[in-house]
Amino acid sequence: MSPSPNSTSSANTPGEKGSVTSEAYIDLLPEAAYRAGNVGEGPIGFEGEEKLVVEADGKGPVRVAPGYQEDGSEGRGKPTKLQAYSYDVEEGKLSLQQQREKYESGLKQGLSQRHLQMIALAGAIGTGLFLGSSYSLSNAGPVGLLLGYLIVSTVVISVVLSMGELTALAPTSGSYVRHASMWVDPALGFTVGWNLTLGSAIGVPATITSCVVLAQYWNESVNAAMVVTVFGVAIFLTNAISIKWYGEVEFTFAMVKIVTIVGLIIFGICIDLGAGPQGRVIGFSYWKNPGPFAEYLVEGASGRFVGFWYVLVNAAYSFVGVESAALAAAETKSPRQNIPMAAKRVFFRIAVLYMVSLFVISLIVPYNDERLVNYTGTASQSPFVVAAERAGVKSIASIVNAMVLLSAWSSANTGILNASRSLFGMALDGHAPKIFLRTHRAGIPWVGVTFVTLFMGLAYTCLSTSATKVFGYFIAVTASSALWEWITISITSIRFHKALRVQGIDRKELPFSPWFQPYLAWWGLIGSSTILLTGGFYLFVGGPSLPNFNAPSFLSAYASPILNVILLVGYKLIRRTKLVSPEELPVQVWLEDIRDNPEEPLEKRKGWKRFITFLWA
Repeated sequence: MSPSPNSTSSANTPGEKGSVTSEAYIDLLPEAAYRAGNVGEGPIGFEGEEKLVVEADGKGPVRVAPGYQEDGSEGRGKPTKLQAYSYDVEEGKLSLQQQREKYESGLKQGLSQRHLQMIALAGAIGTGLFLGSSYSLSNAGPVGLLLGYLIVSTVVISVVLSMGELTALAPTSGSYVRHASMWVDPALGFTVGWNLTLGSAIGVPATITSCVVLAQYWNESVNAAMVVTVFGVAIFLTNAISIKWYGEVEFTFAMVKIVTIVGLIIFGICIDLGAGPQGRVIGFSYWKNPGPFAEYLVEGASGRFVGFWYVLVNAAYSFVGVESAALAAAETKSPRQNIPMAAKRVFFRIAVLYMVSLFVISLIVPYNDERLVNYTGTASQSPFVVAAERAGVKSIASIVNAMVLLSAWSSANTGILNASRSLFGMALDGHAPKIFLRTHRAGIPWVGVTFVTLFMGLAYTCLSTSATKVFGYFIAVTASSALWEWITISITSIRFHKALRVQGIDRKELPFSPWFQPYLAWWGLIGSSTILLTGGFYLFVGGPSLPNFNAPSFLSAYASPILNVILLVGYKLIRRTKLVSPEELPVQVWLEDIRDNPEEPLEKRKGWKRFITFLWA
């Protein structure tokens, strides 16, 4: 249908504003633009040479079709479909600015640069490093441990940089949940949104249950119900007061964890060089005896490969949480500058903290020490504690246990934030009830926070059985949900870059464009998908009788992806959604938003302050 502004006598000449009937309006715009705008009578006009603006029902300007010339003929590109990000079922579709004024204006930008970057860093430092590394060392050996974590860290960095690129352009509440609907398919946004919400909501009581185990490390008679209640109230208040308060709490937790990790690294180096009570220099002796690689489940080279692959799977769960900082993009000051900065610095922080910590661990503990696989859920299985006990130092265990407890608390805080912002973003897209858009005076989406908090009641089930066993069953259902999120981020980035090529948009126009894109996104997709699909490989190793197979482990590996596929297919069949074509994928409207709403430049620091800021703030 070719545009023809003069097809009706009620339409004015180009450059003027006038009225058109519904029939003339439909004749004026191609089908894609017609679907995107409000249909009905209303003033219409042309502004500039390549921007068609429609005023509908007195709601203000609605950008419909960038890429049209003054005379109404088609210019470069096709109209931008707006339905993915401007969605209001009851009142008709709203523009980007109108949507912000009506809904997202209730959120407060309380997260500063230091908050955001510490949240991103703290998300990667938790029980995976303090406790999970013990299994990886035992099953793969020192070299297998380092190789596995090194490979997975490249996948994580690829996902984080891809996420940072998308979020810097479109810093909406819900981040990659809404990006998936906007730039891929509403069905994918629906799926990843509920995957994130339910995974986080169930993960919170699971984490509180682990706090019971950690608290009972010091005193087994500690009342489990009291621990659940105290941590539950503290976690709720952290998320319910204000986003700035949440940022301050997480900033403090991150600083404590960083100081502890640095201290443990120095402690491990001292032990390796013979500074312990026994005065024995270890060096690289454990790399020689018992050796650089361990055998897992089967003997020989196959066993060494199985051990290495086990680390790949285990390491992925250690990094869960690095994607959390972007979910509160709409509550971050200067998000188009701060989010890319946080994403870029994840690389250096992972290299300094994670890989150096693992390298030290590989030096000071032999992989055949039985205490590494003596699962307790407390500090007693930590490689740092095992190394301290081997060296005759007894005071490290309580420090490490306190850090694991702090990490669990921080993880639960993040879970509430993730789920509530995911619900807010889905409500904007019509994938969740609009009640989740309600915020209180301090800008917290209190309905979403309260909804997720209700799940914390599941933690009280630990009163009827072993807390460790309950924790395992909770985790079994949601353990691999984060990998689905990484896959979604990578797919969205790939589709986004295809749209850039088709629409002729230079990557230099983006507020943040990391090197090696879209290859980073492809590597993130391949790596995350491979880990997800092979997450339960060890269950099928050992012979035809499957001696290692068990139901909880199978659920842990595959329940989440199976559920997500059901949600994705079901939503597509019911709602009959389609992939957003590269020609219609909304990019220009966000670039215009950058030009219309420029951010104040961040303060530039010099000298030693710049170096400290580069690493940690």
